Amino acid sequence: MILVHGTPSRSYTWRNVVPKLAARFRVYAFDLLGFGESERRDGLNVSIAAQASLLAGLVEFWRLEAPAIAGHDIGGGIALRAHLLGGIEFSRISLIDAVVLRPWITPTTRHVKAHLNVYRTMPSGSFEAIVGGHLRTASYRPMDEKAFAVYMEQWRGEIGQKIYLQKDAQ
Repeated sequence: MILVHGTPSRSYTWRNVVPKLAARFRVYAFDLLGFGESERRDGLNVSIAAQASLLAGLVEFWRLEAPAIAGHDIGGGIALRAHLLGGIEFSRISLIDAVVLRPWITPTTRHVKAHLNVYRTMPSGSFEAIVGGHLRTASYRPMDEKAFAVYMEQWRGEIGQKIYLQKDAQ
């Protein structure tokens, strides 16, 4: 079973789910390109189309035949795109609050897209405060401080700011 996280998240999202699923499945939870522990550098294509292509490559690399997949948020859109446009077969698809119907961006993301140059030149401390506020609203339940720190870590500093804005721009 493959687990595909959403944004502004990372594979850490699945930390409580993996042990339960592992009783029935071989579980693959990975960080999307530009997120978490994956490659993170300026200029990455972190679009849904690029992520779907990478997912297809991982399915081939792992030599999986029609695995089950669960996708949360953009992870759902990535899974569907890999299946419908990339020809990757899945035995089951579970979509959780999936980004599949427009408009799917949040008001915060819409604002960022409309004012990218402002956010690109914003001091990192100010940017991190805005992203932190957005991150706290991205969870149904209040997020504990440890989880907040793990999720926020990937968006700190110059490279975190650039990748966060790239994902919103694409």
